[in-house]
Amino acid sequence: MAESNNVDLKFRTEHDNSGKENYDRLLSVFHTGTDVKRSLLEQYLREKHLNLLDWLTDVNQTFLKFDDVKRAIKRSSTIQLTDLELSTIDILLKFHCFDMFWELCLLNTRLEEILNSHKEELLRIHHNSIRQHGLPSFSTEQYTPNLTKNQWDILFKSGESSEIKGEGNVADISATKDITLSSLDKPLNILLLYTVCPLFQSVITVSNCQIQISKIAVLNSECKCFMFEKLWNIIESHIISIAAHCKLSDYYKGKCETTKQTFFNKTLSQENRKCILEDAFNNPDFIRNKQFCNRVRKELDLITIDDNLNLARKLCGKEIPILLVDGKYTKGAYPLSVVKNADKDLEVMKSVCTNQVMEADQNETEDEMQADDIQKRINKHSHLKVVQLITSIAKDVLVDVLKVRLPGGNFGYAFNGMKKKILPQLNNHGRQLLYPDGSSYSGDLSDLDISLIYTILRNINTIAPQLNGWGNMPKDNDRSLSANIDRIRIFKNKYVSHCSYLSLDEQDFLQTWKEIGQCIIQLGGDDYIRKIDSLLTTEINPVMEKELCNTIRRLKEADRQNELNYDSLKEDINEIKQHLRMTNKSPTDTATASNGSLGSVPLEFRIEGDNIPLVEEIKKRTNDLSSDDMRITFAKEGSIIIGLMVSPSALYTVGNFLGMIDTLLSKLLQMYPHYGNGHTTRIVASVNFMDEQNEPIGFPMKQNLVSTTELQIMTDRYILMMTMEEHTRKLARDIRMMRMEESRGKLDRDIMIMGMEERRRKLDRDIRIMGMEERRRKLDPDIRMMRMEESRRKLVTNSLY
Repeated sequence: MAESNNVDLKFRTEHDNSGKENYDRLLSVFHTGTDVKRSLLEQYLREKHLNLLDWLTDVNQTFLKFDDVKRAIKRSSTIQLTDLELSTIDILLKFHCFDMFWELCLLNTRLEEILNSHKEELLRIHHNSIRQHGLPSFSTEQYTPNLTKNQWDILFKSGESSEIKGEGNVADISATKDITLSSLDKPLNILLLYTVCPLFQSVITVSNCQIQISKIAVLNSECKCFMFEKLWNIIESHIISIAAHCKLSDYYKGKCETTKQTFFNKTLSQENRKCILEDAFNNPDFIRNKQFCNRVRKELDLITIDDNLNLARKLCGKEIPILLVDGKYTKGAYPLSVVKNADKDLEVMKSVCTNQVMEADQNETEDEMQADDIQKRINKHSHLKVVQLITSIAKDVLVDVLKVRLPGGNFGYAFNGMKKKILPQLNNHGRQLLYPDGSSYSGDLSDLDISLIYTILRNINTIAPQLNGWGNMPKDNDRSLSANIDRIRIFKNKYVSHCSYLSLDEQDFLQTWKEIGQCIIQLGGDDYIRKIDSLLTTEINPVMEKELCNTIRRLKEADRQNELNYDSLKEDINEIKQHLRMTNKSPTDTATASNGSLGSVPLEFRIEGDNIPLVEEIKKRTNDLSSDDMRITFAKEGSIIIGLMVSPSALYTVGNFLGMIDTLLSKLLQMYPHYGNGHTTRIVASVNFMDEQNEPIGFPMKQNLVSTTELQIMTDRYILMMTMEEHTRKLARDIRMMRMEESRGKLDRDIMIMGMEERRRKLDRDIRIMGMEERRRKLDPDIRMMRMEESRRKLVTNSLY
């Protein structure tokens, strides 16, 4: 019986895990759907030779008001396709790329012939539309074609009249003669393309599947197997269909297969979910659903808490050195040291994804090369051969350099020792690869890319920096280990991550090959000479060419994630810096006093160094050192190890948390009665977040810190607090809008009054002119009579003389 229960428990556990894994995979394929639609839009721009910013400006000025477009233009005075969010991409493809879809359908035929060949299906749609009174929204439900009577009359004529009674006689129906695309409005274009164009059908279907995944992401935490298989099969087939038009079917097919076999860690899964929920806020029909919108807002608020906790762990988990002058702690020294260390992390991340040689162009144009142009094909293959040298042999030599510095072969153990240092510098893929949930890295380093290997080598502390410093262009005469590592990174960024087109002439190819080969040989020795020479004489066949192009796309996508990770951390650090500049009030005063809205967070605060108080002194003054947002639970030796219980109000922002630690340090170090003799000393502070057994944990906090009912009450209270703040911000914005509207109304009224005054002046002037004209007309007969009389007198006088 016990064995049977164990079997049932094991089955349920595996079933639950499968539901969670399927849920994570759907969240990931959601973004694959966005990527393939972005590739289709890129294909359209390339075929039409359009610049994205100019096109958005010409299509509709409204696009320039979209948040993603505004952010991109503000950042770099231009915009790339990777800056566009899902909602923008959908609008562009569905409503502003009709010519791309119609060109596929009208290659050797006319619109009239297409309508006649699909008239039975269109007639069925027309009859269904008559019977239906309400249709689901195009954006939030399965799209249902709708053909009204007026639209039918535009497309077809039946007998003497376009009126169709009953089921109608299809034989009597014919398309309007010589009908053209200019006769169609947007709803008709969408209806007809959905009926006759497979590519447009795929775009609509992928969008519909993404809407279903959005609902699952908001309302569920797992996905049942039958639902997963059904949804997955639909979206995968249509993703591949779209990719085939872009000549990327192998790339996206492999990406879908990889996603279906991947086990996602919590961090990556939550990041995917966060992006999906943020996209839902940009969907107009989702926003109109008030209940759904409120649920999305609640989920995003909880994710924000987790993000703040993760950021605090990454920034404060390191050993932070703090200088003490004459044994005294300077207020604000700890937060500034944390920010300084974070800036170093930003430098590493920036060097990984930055190209110091050339700027990235907006479009990838490797597919523009014409097969019949021999010289272009040669130049393209030369570039691909350099890519092959970098991504295979150069990567292999970096792996060898790393293995030498990680002896014993237990790479997972070594990476765990570096975790606190390199974790802030990794993107989501790097975190999942090096630090999988519940285990450690078990690979042989061959699965790491150049960017990740570079990050590890730079942080390993056994390699001296080059003359110009890590992350900079090395001097020509500097052939040190770190200089050659930086050169390979720069070559990778130039010829792989930031290449605008695949082309190298013979002279540039030979020079580049020589420089990269020299770096490889100096790093790995003469054994690599044979490998380099062998690769040089190897021909690139079509299969290899396609694989290399896919490799370039994967590395571009990985570096794009590095850039996003860099931008996100940079934004977080800037917010902390802005918080620390608010010197008018202490950081802890700005915290919201929710007093444990989601249960207090246990952590361990460690201080090492000279001039620090004794543990007995801390225990005696526990009440003096505690506050509303933080209380000391224990203190033990090990220099000083202090157990703290911190309320989430202190973690409402990371700046608040840093201010709280800063205040604690200031109080602790003032307790020590013996200051130095003018010399500068140093202490080291670090924070470990703990569970109830004082073991380090990951985020978010375990729910067993409080009861389920209490947690729900606290969660609702916290969400209510954040919702009230959101309503306050909205109210302030509405008030500003009302004031602007009132000012505009006053201005319009003033303009109207001025216009009326101007019209009145013009009317008065016209009246005066008309009056003068009238008087002139009345005077004209008298003047003529006087002139005639004068002429008559002169004539009489002349006749007398």
